[in-house]
Amino acid sequence: MVDPMFAPKARSPAQPAYRISVQNPEPGYTRVKTNFPFSEGDQYQIRQLDRKVGELTRSVSDLQLGQEYLQQVILYGRDEKRLRNMLDTHAEMEIRNGQYELPGHNIQAWADSVLSYRSDGVDQVLYNLLDMVKPHSGVFGGKSLMEICHLRLIDRDNLEKYTEKMQQKAAQVYGLIGGGYAVWITALRIKDRASEIPAKTREMKSELSTVGTSLLKYTKPKNWRADWRCGPAYPADNGKPAKCHPDSKFPCCSPNNWCGNTANHCGCAGCVDFRGKAWRDDLRCGAGYPAPNGQPAKCDPDGKYPCCSPGKWCGKTTDHCDCSGCVDYREKAWRDDFRCGAGYPAPNGQPAKCDPDGIYPCCSKYNWCGNTADHCDCSGCVNYFSLGL
Repeated sequence: MVDPMFAPKARSPAQPAYRISVQNPEPGYTRVKTNFPFSEGDQYQIRQLDRKVGELTRSVSDLQLGQEYLQQVILYGRDEKRLRNMLDTHAEMEIRNGQYELPGHNIQAWADSVLSYRSDGVDQVLYNLLDMVKPHSGVFGGKSLMEICHLRLIDRDNLEKYTEKMQQKAAQVYGLIGGGYAVWITALRIKDRASEIPAKTREMKSELSTVGTSLLKYTKPKNWRADWRCGPAYPADNGKPAKCHPDSKFPCCSPNNWCGNTANHCGCAGCVDFRGKAWRDDLRCGAGYPAPNGQPAKCDPDGKYPCCSPGKWCGKTTDHCDCSGCVDYREKAWRDDFRCGAGYPAPNGQPAKCDPDGIYPCCSKYNWCGNTADHCDCSGCVNYFSLGL
C-alpha cells in the first residue's frame, strides 16, 4: 500500500503564530513566504505521491466490472478528478528560501478554492471519496466501491486479476485521501490559518488509519487459490491450507479438495462451508436481521424452528410455516417448473412459492412465477422478493 508521508509535522502550540507575506513580481506568478517549517524534501514527497496516484489511476481505469461498479465510478469521478487537479497543482509548487512559488497560478486563489465549503472544496470532495471505503448511506445497498470491486473480481472470470487490481485500487484510494489532506494542510498554511493545522493533522492520521484498516481485507495475502483447490494439500498465498472464498460462486470445499456450491461441496460429511452460519441464535430472520454470513437470516432447516414468519421470527407453528409470507426452510419452497400457489405443492409439501433470489420472484394470480407487473404488482400477486425472505 502506498505510504504517502503526506505532510510535514504540525508545530507545537508553544511556537509563535505563523506569518505569510505575498509578493506578485509579475502577472500570474505568486510567491508566498511562511515561517512554517516546510522543505523541498517535503515537496518532493508530494510530487512522488502525485505521480504514483496518476499511475495507479491509469492502472485501474480498464476495470470493467458491471453496471453497479460503473455507476459508482461515475458517481465519484467528479470528486476524484477535482482532487487530482488539486494535487497536481500542489505538486507544481516550488520551495525556495522558505517561499512557495507557483508559476502561472494565483496561490491565494488556489488556497481559497481548496478551502471552499462549496461542492468543489476539499472538505466535501474528501467526504465523498471516503464514501468509497466507508459508505455514509444505503445507496448501492450500503456497499462501498471497494466492496463492489471485490465482489466482481472474486467472480471466476476475473479471479486471476484479483490480487493485482485490488492492491492497485486500494493504493489509489488511500493515496487520493492522503493527498487530499496534504492539500488541505498546505492551503491552511498559505491562508495563515496555522492554528488549525494540528487538529487537521490528527484528523488525517485518524482517517488514514481507519481507511487503511478497511482496505487491509482487500490487500492481505489471499487464503484461497485461483485454481479453486482447497484443503491441506493445497497451500494458499499465505502459506496455510487454502480455503474457499465465502463471497465467491464456489464457497464450499468438498472432500476431494475442490471449491464448489453443490450439496457435494457444502452439505456432506467432510464438506466445509466457508460462508458462515445462515441463521441467528436469537431466532430472528428475514430482511433487517443479518446472519453471521452477512445475508438476511434464514431459519435452521434442521433445528426446532425451521420456518420464518411474516413478523420475522423463526418458529414451527402454522403462523411460521404455513401462511402468506411464511418461509419454510426445511426443504425447497419453490418448484423447478415455476408453478406456484395453491394446487402446486413444493418439495416441502406446502403450496409452492417463488424463489425470492431468482429471476422470477413473484407469483401471479394464475399460479406462475415471473417478474412482470402481472406477477408482482397486481391484486392476487405475491412478491416474495419484497418480503425479504
